[in-house]
Amino acid sequence: MAKVYVSYHNSDHDYVRQLADELMSHGHEVFFSGEAIRPGQDWEAVLSDALRNADALLAIVSPTAMDSKWLFTETGTAMAYFRERGRPLVIPVILENADIPSPLQSVQALFVRGKDIPDVAREIDAALDAMLGRIKAKEDERREVQKKVEATAATYIKASLESLAERETGYRRTAYFWYGLAMFSLVGGLAFGIWRAVSLNSSNATPSWESLAQLALITILVVGVLGALSRFAFLLGKAFMVESLRNADRSHAISFGEFYLNAFGDKAEWSEVKEAFQHWNIDKGSTFIDQDAKDVDPQILQTALDIAKAISGAKGG
Repeated sequence: MAKVYVSYHNSDHDYVRQLADELMSHGHEVFFSGEAIRPGQDWEAVLSDALRNADALLAIVSPTAMDSKWLFTETGTAMAYFRERGRPLVIPVILENADIPSPLQSVQALFVRGKDIPDVAREIDAALDAMLGRIKAKEDERREVQKKVEATAATYIKASLESLAERETGYRRTAYFWYGLAMFSLVGGLAFGIWRAVSLNSSNATPSWESLAQLALITILVVGVLGALSRFAFLLGKAFMVESLRNADRSHAISFGEFYLNAFGDKAEWSEVKEAFQHWNIDKGSTFIDQDAKDVDPQILQTALDIAKAISGAKGG
């Protein structure tokens, strides 16, 4: 059964009434404004809703209907709907010697001259059955695709969530390790400086200025290297923590997509499914890409070489 919207001129009401009766005898639901709109109703809203929900539109074209602006408005709207979503099917029904209007010249028309109304209704019924068959075939195909999506999506989503959770945990633990190493380096540098100062004060012998200079330089070198190591470890820890948070966000986005599939299931279109999952991997960057070799502070290494040369020169002198 198809929902049929009839667009016509009032002068053709009797013909439309008989044609509607014949179509209804074939099991179709027919809407035409002459008998569908009741007093007090918003007729524009009623017509708009009926046209939007129709499976087919019959454009009754007669010589008098050529002057009807509503006929062209309704057929134009119906053709726009058809191009967008595949319905309603537009069938121009040409009465008497009427010409085909230019907006409908690209559509195969039904000429009824010399045909009885029951014959016209049978031809329209055949066209409607063919249209409904195509719609059913597309619907069956869509449901088959949806079943495949539902069958494979659960496995894919589960595997993705498990992988992301594993990565999140691994990145977080690695981040904590590097944070701990950064803290250990800072404490180690501080402890080394304090130990050197205490050992110097506890010594009974008066140190020479060369030994003091050497001690100061070595202390600065060790503390500087440990400080650079601490900074580098902190940066690595931060990078791993950011990656962990990104994986947590991706898991959240996938969980939302999973909820959408469970909530709407076979009603969801493929474009809607893609939209629901589109944010799970929107950030394809990585904090490690932004890491720079300067983060290890290579100036410390250069300073170490300069200090070593200075000490060697002092000893040689």
